[in-house]
Amino acid sequence: MVDVYESEQEQIEALKRWWSENAVSAVLGVVLGLSGLFGWYQWQDYQGGQQAGASAVFTELLRGVQEDNTDNAPALADQLVSDYAGTHYANLGQLAAARVAVEAGDLETAASRLQWVVDNASASHFEQVATLRLAQLALGQDQLAKAEQLLSGTFPSSYMAIAEELRGDLAVAQGDSNAARVAYDRALNAELPLQNPMRVEMKRDNLGNVDLTNTESSDS
Repeated sequence: MVDVYESEQEQIEALKRWWSENAVSAVLGVVLGLSGLFGWYQWQDYQGGQQAGASAVFTELLRGVQEDNTDNAPALADQLVSDYAGTHYANLGQLAAARVAVEAGDLETAASRLQWVVDNASASHFEQVATLRLAQLALGQDQLAKAEQLLSGTFPSSYMAIAEELRGDLAVAQGDSNAARVAYDRALNAELPLQNPMRVEMKRDNLGNVDLTNTESSDS
């Protein structure tokens, strides 16, 4: 993910693979696969005035993503922002459209959509998801200072494992094996574990035997 690639296209392809394989599967559940969560938001939003329209637009967007027919996804996400900016569906639409942009190799658009969610989140967990995805994009583009800034905040327990894994990846990119090992250990021991802990274990094992004394003492 954070290696130097020989071409921009290789970097984009690696980012796309990493995006789909990494802990994104957990946060993508906000957009895909968590029908219960979607249903809860749908019930809440129907209490408002325009929410039925927002629900219909997002349902169309979601169906296209699930069926790998994403041509209309950007326009539908933009419609949710322009017509229903205050709803949860606008956030969900931007997250889904950002994923589509990443898969198309349009990282600038993906970052812009994620930043919109950070700036306009209708609920805190949307901001957390978008922040973590922005950090992933920054790591994929070797923008280490930006990734560090995005990961410098605090995250709730539901996202702590993902955040710590990303902090480990950042530390590896910065050449700090001690900090990387500690971060990966924290990811593996988080209150809500990763869906694929073996991936993090492999990353940690690849660091070899490192001296954690200085890092651990600095944490205490």
